[in-house]
Amino acid sequence: MKVLLDENVPAPLRPLLEPHAVTTLQAQGWAGISNGDLVRLVDGVFDVLVLADKNLR
Repeated sequence: MKVLLDENVPAPLRPLLEPHAVTTLQAQGWAGISNGDLVRLVDGVFDVLVLADKNLR
């Protein structure tokens, strides 16, 4: 399973999600992208997007 961690997700969470293929927004070069655009980018590329946002529409 391919997992993408948002910028505000604590980095210590990453090893807890292994053996899945876990990467971060920063590693993808997508830092600073708005959530709406981010959801469109990950669609079909990642299986899971982990966010810690409270105001996601």
